Parts: sequence; C-alpha cells; structure tokens
Amino acid sequence: MKKRRRVNRTLTTMLAAILALALFWPTSVLAASQMMHDTVGFYVRADIPENQIDTDMTYFDLRVSPGMKQTLNIEVFNTTNAPMEALVEAISASTNRNGIIDYRTPGIHDETLFAPFSELAVVRTPHVTVEANASVIVLIDVTMPDAPYEGVLLGGITITKRQGSDQAIDEDAAVENVYSYVVGVKLTESDTAVAPAFEVLGAEVSIVNHQPAIRYGVRNRAPLIIKNLAVQLDIYDKNGETPILRLEKQGVDMAPNSVMPLAAIMGEKPLPAGQYRTQMILTHAGEVWSFEVPLSISEEEVATLEENTVVSNGAASPAQRDESLSLAFAVIIAVLLLIIQALIFLLVHSRKNQAQAVA
Repeated sequence: MKKRRRVNRTLTTMLAAILALALFWPTSVLAASQMMHDTVGFYVRADIPENQIDTDMTYFDLRVSPGMKQTLNIEVFNTTNAPMEALVEAISASTNRNGIIDYRTPGIHDETLFAPFSELAVVRTPHVTVEANASVIVLIDVTMPDAPYEGVLLGGITITKRQGSDQAIDEDAAVENVYSYVVGVKLTESDTAVAPAFEVLGAEVSIVNHQPAIRYGVRNRAPLIIKNLAVQLDIYDKNGETPILRLEKQGVDMAPNSVMPLAAIMGEKPLPAGQYRTQMILTHAGEVWSFEVPLSISEEEVATLEENTVVSNGAASPAQRDESLSLAFAVIIAVLLLIIQALIFLLVHSRKNQAQAVA
C-alpha cells in the first residue's frame, strides 16, 4: 500500500516537471502561436475626400493637380481599456525581394522617381496617444509638385502601435511585438496611359538567408503600378547553351519607379569562379522584355561564399545548423509528449490497481 502511494507521488512529480518543461520550452513555434492569438486592439479608417477617383476603395485614390495642397484625415480607434501610443509615418512605396509592393519600409527612393511620396506628405502629429475606447484624427498635409507629371505617385500612411504601448519602453529588448495598418495613397493628375519600361541593374555575388546567391536589380522605370509580372532567369557559362541555374517567379507586383532585389540561389555550393551570362525574360500584359547580363565570379568571392555558407570540409553552414537545431527541438518535444502519455498511462493503471487492492 505505502509502496503504491510512493509510486503515485513519484509519477505525479515527474509528470508535473515534464509538463513544465514542455510548456516553457523556448521555441519560436510557441512564441509565434502566442503572437497569433494576441489582440491588435485598434483599427483605422480613412476619411475619403471628394476628389476620390474610385469611391469603392477604402484607401486614398486621388485626382490631384500641380501645386495642389490637401489635408488627408485618418481616424485611429483604440478598442482597448488602456491608452495606446501610435507612430504615424508617410512612406514612399517600394518593391521588396518577394515581388510585393512595400508601404512599410522608409527611405527607399529610386533615382527614376519623379517625387517621393514621403517628401510630399507631412504628418502633423507623428506620435499620437489614443485614450482607452476612444479615437483621434490624424492629419496629413500633401503638397503636389508645381511641375505636372504623368502616371502614378504611390505611397502609404503607416500607423503602428507597439504592443503594451502604455508601458515603459525597454531599450534593451531584443524583440518587440508591433502591429500596424497601412492606408495607401495613390496620386494621379490625368488618365494618360503610361507604357511599362524595365531594366536590369547588373549582377553581383551575394549571400541570401545564409545561402550563396546571385543578386540582380529589376527596375520598373515607369510611373506605373505593375501587376502580375512573370520573371524567368537563366544562368549559363559564358559560351554555354544549356542553363546551369534557373529561377522562375510569377505574380510579381512592383511599385512605380522602384527596384526589386532579385536573388537566384546557387544551391548548397557556390558556382565555380569563372565567366557567366544571365538571360532574363520579363513578361507583362502580353509584352516581353529580354535582357542579357554578364556575370563574373572571382576565386576570392567563391572563398567568401564557402566561408559564410557551406564550408569545404563538410561542416554545416549557419542555415544548416539552424535547421538541425529546429529539428532537434521538434524531436525533443515529440519525445516529451510520448513520455507524458506513458506516465499518464502508468499513473492511471497504478490508481486502478490501488483501488482494486483497497476493494
């Protein structure tokens, strides 16, 4: 009888310890799951003005004129029971490496851009405080250039709330949860059609996500929003006819007058030093653009890639080490779950035996 009770106490203690270990294991999966269930706690609404072109849109799609001045209103609603702080920014649209128009990254202005939206728009109060269960109106003054232009100027008003913004800011925090909304701003002066125009800005050896790569810049030269662009890239030996590396990308969107960083991953090992050529084909709305770009890879560049990606002696790269670590965590969690199930079974079985003995 006493022995069974000791077994029960031991099993219960082990079960509690393993459950605690499993619950507090520092994996990104648990952190991501927690973040997904956090409540944003605020929303925004644009006050659509009379010069809106498409009144069905919830962003600003405005007909403007040279030298025109206009104030845009955006209402920020706090749906929580505590005050919140928000940062309001006017950001020029750019194109990220995934082929998506980006309204959240400031300071990216291509040289072909007629006028950056971030220089046309001034947020009157960049830092706002919204009281609990209340709202405030943010004012953005937009001043158009005196010179006329054709096509589209594109940007966005980004409203960002820091999670727990009613608490003191921890300058040493490594990770800070942030939530934001973007209200797009599209400015056009006329309906004059603009022809698409592209160019490729050379090729260079690079490292992307700990992998050896060739990086290109694909430029949209036109003041035109590009939707559903297809990219095919083939790398050949300088005099070769069979591609040794191919990249295909569909559904690319590009902001007007922007450059998309495009990376062709070499694989586990970099290409050998030598002379190569790249054939890039862009397809948009039935039109095709073809570019040939020379590529030179030096012995020094190969050595740098090998040192920072896959080591020649077979040692794992940082990416491979991260993947192995994640796999190890997954295996440990799986083993812990199996142990928990086994302990629960033993605990239940032991209690049944104890009940039978008492009876």
